[in-house]
Amino acid sequence: MWTIPLGIDPIHDFASGITLHFMPFMNNPLYLPEIIGRVAEFIPLWEPSTYGYDFLPKDFIAASMVSHAWHALLTPRLWEIFDSDDLTAANIPPAVVEARSHHIRYLSLSKRTPPCVFHSTQLRELIVAGTTSMEVMLPVIRANPSLTFLNLTLPYRGPNDVMDDNSFAPLEAMSRLEHLELHWWTHISTERFIRILNNNPRLKVLKLLYFGDLLHVEGCLPLKHLTDLSFNSFLDASPGLVKLVRYCPSLVNLSFFPDATVHVPTLAKNLRECCSRLTTIQNVASVVELDSTPLLSEEDYPPLIQSSTHLEHLQIATAQLTPHICETLVACHSNWIRKLRVDVTQGNGQDLAGANTILQSCAQLESFEMTNNPSRWDPDECVKKLFELPWDLPNLRSIIMRGFREVSAPVANEEVSESEQWDGFEQDAAQDVTVDIVEVVEVNEQGEGPEDEVGQSEGMDLEDINVNEHVDEPEETQVVDESTDYEEVAGVNERGDEAAQEPVIQSRRVEREDGVEGGDQAVAKEPVPVEAADAKYAAASGWIATQVPGWDNLATPARRRLLDAFLQRSRTCHNLREITLNSFEYVRA
Repeated sequence: MWTIPLGIDPIHDFASGITLHFMPFMNNPLYLPEIIGRVAEFIPLWEPSTYGYDFLPKDFIAASMVSHAWHALLTPRLWEIFDSDDLTAANIPPAVVEARSHHIRYLSLSKRTPPCVFHSTQLRELIVAGTTSMEVMLPVIRANPSLTFLNLTLPYRGPNDVMDDNSFAPLEAMSRLEHLELHWWTHISTERFIRILNNNPRLKVLKLLYFGDLLHVEGCLPLKHLTDLSFNSFLDASPGLVKLVRYCPSLVNLSFFPDATVHVPTLAKNLRECCSRLTTIQNVASVVELDSTPLLSEEDYPPLIQSSTHLEHLQIATAQLTPHICETLVACHSNWIRKLRVDVTQGNGQDLAGANTILQSCAQLESFEMTNNPSRWDPDECVKKLFELPWDLPNLRSIIMRGFREVSAPVANEEVSESEQWDGFEQDAAQDVTVDIVEVVEVNEQGEGPEDEVGQSEGMDLEDINVNEHVDEPEETQVVDESTDYEEVAGVNERGDEAAQEPVIQSRRVEREDGVEGGDQAVAKEPVPVEAADAKYAAASGWIATQVPGWDNLATPARRRLLDAFLQRSRTCHNLREITLNSFEYVRA
């Protein structure tokens, strides 16, 4: 039994809420609560994984077995976070969870929540997924009125589902909320929602996703500390959200759904009159929503852009990036804007010209992203219009362009002029790529002899080029002194069929094998995959190439022309570190 030594008072650890009664050997520093807590910080308990976090309690439990003092201090830390999804693999018995639930401070409930009663009364953060039943959710909310973070999703069962508004009365008991997220709240009354806001004057973040039937905000008190407001809901169904911004004098970040609505002019007016600190406007929508929802038009965005005096972060979704939108942005915020994202659904060359205007004028820009979905840009048109004017971007670090149309490579038996093959390539981008001696072999339609030349860069693997049996003697080996790029072609076999499904490198070194029946025949080696060739090409200019799925492929010639143009422009953008073209990412080495 532990006893209290004479002359020594009990020690209370405020972090865990535990009073420790140490024995005489407590002068050992390893038994001081501060030292034990510091050691616990270096023992990994949660580690990031692909789909969340992995719970790794083995080392932490071993540390808690050092002594009674260590066990008393580390046990609350072991149970401090309880995520139903991430702890599924741990297979903790429900009885154990219920017995230790009073230690939990951060709780996440979902359909995987064990069937038990949570005795937590000192929660700081609570996340409730839409699959959680009301029977589990409401007792936890009722027992923790001192929550500072609440993310609550109602179990949505359809538009005709009816819930008792009185079920949400426990929300009115909360008075310390700083972060509030409500998802699928289509049944709570407007009056109750306003009372919840009025009872939490410390609120800093408010997110209302798919929030319906908020008709007014009469009686709402000013939310003096609110800096982040998101209402990704249809404004036509909840016009009160447009008026809510008038009660947010400290608003910095605003995010809302970009559906076409008659309320946008009123929203812009309210922002301009009441939110002088606004620096971020974001229109957030998924790819499916962008494709299926009428978006804000050219007339809607200029008033929104003008509603802030110093806009630093802008994300818009519209059919096209029109000159009117670009001119308004440049005129109002060219000295402020640092991060810009534009999602267009009917993109054309006009978008690229507008982007060129922005990149030329907004000198403070650090990140630029533009996507075109489901329509597509022509890569060669981008080379002409996006780089027509010089860029003045000393701070640019990332440029992402997704939505280029995949351009197929020419088939080997098609007649393609030399100017068409190399049009648009920048010689400077490949100045470090040297060319070996190549042997030129080309067979015309009658298989009568070589006419053109094909080169291979140093260090690339090769593939034999099979030609018709009746091939005349090839001409002498030629030395090519100028730098060349790689181009994608489809091989053709003796019957004229496609010889390869995957793109191959057109530039290749051809070797001759003597003794083949029918005369000397050109034989090629195994081709290098496009990814390997692309990586080597980018590495010659000091960039690392990677590829991620999700967008259209880009044939090597079109991608190379785009990349050359971006690499050449990167010489004037000294801080540029990332270039993304569809699914291809390039990072400066």
